Amino acid sequence: DRVLFVQHGQTPPLMFAINITVSNPGVSAGDAVPVQIKVEATAPVLSLKSKSIDVNFNETTILRPSDLVASTSFDHQRPRLKVRYFIAKLPSTGHFAINTPPAWISTLNFSTATIDHGRIAFIHHGQSAQSRDSVVLRLASGTYESEMQHTVLLNIQLPFETVSTTLSTKKNSLDVNEGGNVHLKKDSMVVQILPSSPENGDVAYFIEELPHHGKLLINSSGVRPVQGSG
Repeated sequence: DRVLFVQHGQTPPLMFAINITVSNPGVSAGDAVPVQIKVEATAPVLSLKSKSIDVNFNETTILRPSDLVASTSFDHQRPRLKVRYFIAKLPSTGHFAINTPPAWISTLNFSTATIDHGRIAFIHHGQSAQSRDSVVLRLASGTYESEMQHTVLLNIQLPFETVSTTLSTKKNSLDVNEGGNVHLKKDSMVVQILPSSPENGDVAYFIEELPHHGKLLINSSGVRPVQGSG
């Protein structure tokens, strides 16, 4: 037979002892032998099984329970470990938010319970055409918090195909008078997509760096400044 010691989740001393009495059948209790067993408490090792999450460009993607799955070295029988996630390094293309009706509120930590109830989402800002991003997480379970950091890739599902490596600008300058303004027209930014194909459609421009001596304005139900790339 085996004896199993179960720790109740409260933080114990690093070293403690268990007093037991050993006796054989037929031996009186007065002849039993007291034994002290020293126990060394060790914090569980938390690990993250998940390596990547699929999210949508310029949309709010609600996390599924299967997106983040953690495990511990001490407990392999529980179907879903209760974990709290802390964001150690933010992604650059969006942010994580918790659903607090009527709005999504930015958050730097969340739990498996909030994920299971569909209350955690990644909100993509729609200002970058990159298809990859990442978030760095730390994990905690019960009274144990792991110092190890886990990098989770964010696979961004773009609604278009990026062609930056095969796109060249035929016209790369724009004439504007000091203190004046100029409207960007189709012939102001002519591009060539290689290889040429009849399936090539509209081109989306993403601003990597704003001008230093002026500003770009967009006229959509009133003139407003362009805040970032997109």
